[in-house]
Amino acid sequence: METQAYKKVSRENWFEDHPKFKEICSYGFNKDDDPGLLRSAMMVYLDLCETKGWFKVELHPCESLKQVYITGKPRKKAPLEVIVPITVQTALTMADFQNVVFETNSLEEERLVANSVPSVTLAISEADSTIVYYTISSGLVPPEEPTEEELQMKAQKKQKRKRNKRN
Repeated sequence: METQAYKKVSRENWFEDHPKFKEICSYGFNKDDDPGLLRSAMMVYLDLCETKGWFKVELHPCESLKQVYITGKPRKKAPLEVIVPITVQTALTMADFQNVVFETNSLEEERLVANSVPSVTLAISEADSTIVYYTISSGLVPPEEPTEEELQMKAQKKQKRKRNKRN
């Protein structure tokens, strides 16, 4: 019987030995100007899978951006979303934002919802593992219509203010 030597997983090496981190590193996008980008991609991947419970989360290399992006669904029947992990140190111009939206949406064209506004969610991470998600899109996007519940709450607040003014 052949025995395999397993490297003991410890608090110090679990992150670097994770199969998905090795996959991210294998794409060869280790940017000298932003060395935390690979760790950021891994932290966002873990956050989407483990904390947020997303479905069909996958890593993808983007040669033109020299970076990894992530696709997934927040709910089983939700449309596919594109997430681009960056660090707080990443400097982006408006042209960079447009390029990120264009490149990732063109690569995922057949899997994204047709006739939707091209958009990307930037996952901005800090070294302490804080992650903030911002959705950016190409052009102007009209605001979502308020739900029935939101309309009712607004009407109740308005009535309450009227009552308070009378007193």
